Parts: sequence; structure tokens; C-alpha cells
Amino acid sequence: MKLFCIPYAGGSSSFYFFWKKTLNEDIELIPLELAGKGRRISEDMYKSFHEMVDDVYSLMLPHIKDGSPFAVFGHSMGGSIVYEIAERLEVFNVKHLFISGCRAPHLKREERKFETDEEMIRTLVQLGGTPIEFLRNKDFVQTFFPIIRGDLKNLYAHSFEKKKITTPTTIMHGTKEDCIIDDVLMWNEYFYSKPNIEFFDGGHFFIEKFEKEVTYIINKALIETTNQNKEVK
Repeated sequence: MKLFCIPYAGGSSSFYFFWKKTLNEDIELIPLELAGKGRRISEDMYKSFHEMVDDVYSLMLPHIKDGSPFAVFGHSMGGSIVYEIAERLEVFNVKHLFISGCRAPHLKREERKFETDEEMIRTLVQLGGTPIEFLRNKDFVQTFFPIIRGDLKNLYAHSFEKKKITTPTTIMHGTKEDCIIDDVLMWNEYFYSKPNIEFFDGGHFFIEKFEKEVTYIINKALIETTNQNKEVK
């Protein structure tokens, strides 16, 4: 079973490398690198969210067109990409989707200010996940703020259509996020079969604090699917 992982705004594929320690050995971890980050730092950043989604699809296609089973995980902006790409993936052997730290698309997004560096610092402090010493480092600000700002601009400018998804899905969310629980439960409207919704006692970046719990949920969902397929055969 292949597991593709999509980063959050400004994030690199390296965030997911540590999951190899806790993911089941039958799961092949494939962290995807977005343009302008990590190994692709020299590439131009995306001009739109559509361009980002198309690129993610092109990265996955060589790995899935042979009919092999796979799942996709995305956190925050990555979760929005998972939702937007879900319909395209249904013609392949997709087994499960994991959408993390991402409210239902039709809901108005929480206003995040990020035009100036001061606004960006306040936004990143609210979200958590970025050490304060990094935010005070001029080199970090000069290098990474334009990357994060570009991702957020593309995400906030995008209009999501409401569509029903067939693929079994798990929604993960922190209870200390700034949106209410009912907003998370709105995800039920997007699936033919209700998704599994998991809450964690944390903020936006709960996946750092609860790495073992998150990967346990992934293991359980994917290995159970693998075993069921073996029984059918």
C-alpha cells in the first residue's frame, strides 16, 4: 500500500520522513514535494491553487497508473489539495483519504493576515508549529515568508465547489483549533458514506504532538483494507 503525503502551506516533504518509524512496514511512504520547497526549492512557485493541484496529480500519476493500491494524507493546505484532487483519483485504486487540520471547504475561511512580516508572525504564532526563535531569525523570515505567503494567497483565492466523494475518508482535527466542532462535522456533507472523524487535544499542528496516534489511525485504516482485500482474493 502506497501512502502519499502532501505538506501544509510552506511545508516540505521532509516533515513526513519521521513517520517511517511508526508506519506499518507494509505501507510505502511517499512524501510529495511541492514546487519552491525542499528538493524543489529552485523551481518557480505556483501561480494558483489549480496549478498546485495539477502538479500534485502529475507527481502521483506514475505511481498509481499501474493499478496499485494507495492512500493520500494531507494536512491543512495539504488537506484542501486532497479534497480537490479526490474525484480524479477515484478512477484509480485509491483506498483511503486522510484530511487533517482542514475545515469543510464551503465554510468561510478564518481570516489570516499575512501581507506584512508582522502580520505573518502573528498568524504563525496563532497557528503554532513554528518555533518562536525561527520567527525572530532574519534569514528564516527572508527565505520562508515569501514561500508561505505565496501558498496562503493561492489557497485563500481559490473557490471550492461542493462535491460528493466516494472514497473512504478519515478527517482529523485539533480541538484547540479556532473553528468550532460543528464546522468539522460539516465534512459529513461531502461523502456518500460518512467519514471517520478523529479529534485530538491540540491546536492546528496537533500532528506533531500526536504523531504516534495519527500514524496508528493510518495503520489501522490501511492495513485493515489490505487484509480485507486479501480475504476477498
